[in-house]
Amino acid sequence: MSPRTYLFVRHAEAVHQLPPPRPSLRTLLARGSAGSLEPGVGVSRRASSSVSRSRGASRGEASRRARAFERGAFGDWPLTARGERQASLTGSLLAHAGIERVVSSTLRRARETAEHIARQASVPYEHAWPELDEIPPRTLRPAGTRRPEWLEGIVGVWHVHRHTRGVRGPLELAALERDLARVLARLDAMGEQRIAIVSHGYLILLLALLVPGDLRLRWIANCSITRVDAIAPGLHRLVSFARPPSTALRIGAAAEA
Repeated sequence: MSPRTYLFVRHAEAVHQLPPPRPSLRTLLARGSAGSLEPGVGVSRRASSSVSRSRGASRGEASRRARAFERGAFGDWPLTARGERQASLTGSLLAHAGIERVVSSTLRRARETAEHIARQASVPYEHAWPELDEIPPRTLRPAGTRRPEWLEGIVGVWHVHRHTRGVRGPLELAALERDLARVLARLDAMGEQRIAIVSHGYLILLLALLVPGDLRLRWIANCSITRVDAIAPGLHRLVSFARPPSTALRIGAAAEA
């Protein structure tokens, strides 16, 4: 009997992944003028005040966008127009791969990605899986440490990698292993042979680290696919990691041949 296949898809491009806006040439010129002219010298006080307010507003907007960009991975954001196209194309490819069901995290960007995939593949879709929500790296750090989220993510991956090799570290990883094992157990209990799971980059990376297989680390792009095969309930193997959809499905077809 052929193994069951779980295709973990990172959500399509979402709004929080867009970089903070760059100031326009007009704004830059306004800033330069405001910085080089004193009120009343070649520009009225009212005009100078207007430029200052405009500069403050643009800085405030850029600051808000920058903060949203920093915390975005753990917020709830919709897809961009490009992300919607990515999700639809991925759905078409997964339809040809014979997926029978789609599940996703509860976060909006994953739900919207899954909806596009399910529509293209004409398969059922479940979206009430909070255990597939993104894992904030800060939840893995020891009490009392304070590091930037991006650095926490790198440190967390390093400790998980060492953990899989039997090296004890300062992080409490037993709960993480149990949570990810529950995800796989829930998939094992489903009736379909081939399931697409729309989740998030850090969760997929940690899952790939903990499942036996040939892991070659690479950037987890939007709509990239990580394939995990279930040889038997509770026995899983990582087949490919963070591959573009067409490449992942081609590798999968070769593995099944």
